[in-house]
Amino acid sequence: MSLYSKSEQLSTKGRYMSLSHIVRIVSSSMLLLLISNPLFAQAIKPSIRLMSPAAAVSQTQQSSISVSGSATTVIPLANVRWVDQFGHRGSGTWAKTAQKTTTWTAANIPLRLGVNHIAVTAVDAANGSASLYLAVIRKPVPGTPPQPAVKSGTLTWHGQTVAYQ
Repeated sequence: MSLYSKSEQLSTKGRYMSLSHIVRIVSSSMLLLLISNPLFAQAIKPSIRLMSPAAAVSQTQQSSISVSGSATTVIPLANVRWVDQFGHRGSGTWAKTAQKTTTWTAANIPLRLGVNHIAVTAVDAANGSASLYLAVIRKPVPGTPPQPAVKSGTLTWHGQTVAYQ
C-alpha cells in the first residue's frame, strides 16, 4: 500500500513515482540548467583561503615553499594553479573534504633570495576562479657569504668606450 494517494503519484511504465521524487528530479535538472548559464556561474564562483603559511607575508631560508589552503565551491574544483613574478608556474593538488570545501596544496614553489610574489588560483569546472596573493621573503642562511655585488666599469670595444655594470 502506498503512502500517497492516486492523485499524488505519477505512473511511468507501471511504476509509481512520488511527488517528492519528481521534485528532486526537477530540482536537479534546474540546478544543471542554472550552472550551465554563464551569468549564474559568475555569481557562484569559488572562494579561496590560505592556510599555510599562516600569513600572506612570510619569511624563510628555504629554497622552496609549499603553500596550502582551502577553496569553497558550488561547482566542483577543476584546477589549482600558481605563478610567481619570475615566470615559474605550476599546478597544485586538491582533495574534496566536505560538501562544498576542497583543500589544495601547491608544493615545491622555488624561491629566489629576496621577495617572491606568488599568486594561487582555484578554478572550478564552470571556469569560475578565485585567486590569492602572497609574498615570501627568502633570507640567506646565516654564515653564507654574501653574493658579490655587480661590478661596473668601462672598456673599449672597436674603438668605442662602453660602460657596463
